[in-house]
Amino acid sequence: MEVAHVRILLAGDEAYLAKAIATGLRRQAMAVDVVSDGT
Repeated sequence: MEVAHVRILLAGDEAYLAKAIATGLRRQAMAVDVVSDGT
């Protein structure tokens, strides 16, 4: 069985919301990087 590797870059202004979303995605075996701004 093949395993799909998913990597997500999550950018957002609300750190608490980004952290909550990242936690949920990681529980689904996805790699998540979170950034607070584009600079």
